[in-house]
Amino acid sequence: ETFRRIIDELEPRGLRDADLEAVAMLCHSAAIHQEATRLISSQGLIVKGPRGPMVNPLVKVARDEASNYLRLADAFGLTLGSRLRLGLMQLTGESILASLNRELDV
Repeated sequence: ETFRRIIDELEPRGLRDADLEAVAMLCHSAAIHQEATRLISSQGLIVKGPRGPMVNPLVKVARDEASNYLRLADAFGLTLGSRLRLGLMQLTGESILASLNRELDV
């Protein structure tokens, strides 16, 4: 489901076969994060460890996979921040082009 949703979002932007491995990693990170979060919800943040109560090790798994997902999503322009940056870069490029055109017309 996540793979199809991401592919549908990226296809109009020029997704290529070479991108599919990274998209698969993105989906894998999302799935692991969802599973870790589900398990944390059922087991709790604090679990019994060999030396007493400890933070559930799945918290680190969830955090690491969220970080991986966001890094890859950012690279594909799938986060709000990355879309804003791309939009600003495009506006800057258009402004520079407009300025050059004005100077050449003089």
